[in-house]
Amino acid sequence: PALLGWATNELDRMCMELPSWGESDFTVTPQSYTFEKRLDGVRYVTVVNNARCRGDSFLTRFSTNNTDRLHGAAQTITTHLKLASGAAAYEFQSGTALGSDVTLDYGPAEAKTFAVYPCPLAGLDARLGGDLRAGHAGWVEVSVVDADGNLAPGRQVVEVELLTPYGERRDESGFYSLKGTRRIPLRISRSDPLGSTDWPWRLRVRELTTGFCKTLSFVCEEDRSAETTNYVTVV
Repeated sequence: PALLGWATNELDRMCMELPSWGESDFTVTPQSYTFEKRLDGVRYVTVVNNARCRGDSFLTRFSTNNTDRLHGAAQTITTHLKLASGAAAYEFQSGTALGSDVTLDYGPAEAKTFAVYPCPLAGLDARLGGDLRAGHAGWVEVSVVDADGNLAPGRQVVEVELLTPYGERRDESGFYSLKGTRRIPLRISRSDPLGSTDWPWRLRVRELTTGFCKTLSFVCEEDRSAETTNYVTVV
């Protein structure tokens, strides 16, 4: 009993020193795993659900060995994040702001990632530029800033959706990583519709850490001559 009491107290002490940990990380067979990586002062904490249940097979009916328990199981996991003064934590993809104690439901073998920033993220900006005439190359510059007005540290991921006036997705749509800011190339095909003020092109940008969104509308100009300077009309 004395040894068990010492081990329990020592485990509690070590947990308090960890920057992040899960309550189910320290069972005899760990029911979850918590991993942390850092970049430019930002902490990325990934929690993996390791709970198992017995499946309906020959091995799982007659064996209690965890190796034979091939089926993952859903569970609720509580993760503790050590947050410095002024720091902000977010659940990646959902954009939910978090506190220091995070209790969430996990599906079988599901993983979740939390991003911990030195200060809260405040906004997303997107602006068009370059030559957005049909058949030429333009760009959209995407920036994420924090509460101090500085470009966000670490890495962010944005989802970009470029839609024609008829709502069709174009190849530039997808996910892009950025380090506070990034200029993403846009190319409008000569065979695409130019659009109008009533039926414009639409560019939607969503930042996955916070859920911040920005939508831009524009009309392409036809490439009539090499001297054309009216490359894009923002509406």
